[in-house]
Amino acid sequence: MMAREVEKIEYIIRECLNFVRPAELGLREVRIDRVVEGVVTRMKTVHSGMEFQVHKPADVELVAESDGSLLEQAITNLLS
Repeated sequence: MMAREVEKIEYIIRECLNFVRPAELGLREVRIDRVVEGVVTRMKTVHSGMEFQVHKPADVELVAESDGSLLEQAITNLLS
């Protein structure tokens, strides 16, 4: 319970900081499938009672020009 409250406070502080100073984007080619798999692996560890599944064709690489850290944070936020 305490850890969850700390996460909420950290989130609020991060959002306030992002609002007052826009982040510089570190654009590069990012494998979206790898980012998603990394986030899901972390979520499985943190939320062991929940089930997460990733469905994508095995022979497809999902690549985008993006900021990998921000993309990872966005996916984490969506799954939290």
